Amino acid sequence: MNYILYTIDGCSKCHMARKHLLEENIPFLEINILKNPSAAIQLKKKMKEVIAPVLVSDDRIIVGSDILLMKGEIR
Repeated sequence: MNYILYTIDGCSKCHMARKHLLEENIPFLEINILKNPSAAIQLKKKMKEVIAPVLVSDDRIIVGSDILLMKGEIR
C-alpha cells in the first residue's frame, strides 16, 4: 500500500508520526504542505480542510495521533 504523509515544519505531531512510521517499517512518501502548495490543495479536496499530520492511502485517511496506532503488519 502506498502512503503519503502530509506534514508541516515545526509540528511535533508530524515529527512523532514520521518517527513512528519509520520504526514500524511502514513505507511512505512525506510531503510538506508548506513547501508544496499544490499538495495542500489536494489535501483540502480530500478532507475539506488543511491539517497535519495526515496519512493518506488509496482507501484510508488517518489524522493526527491516530497515525501512532498503526502497526507494521497492517499494510
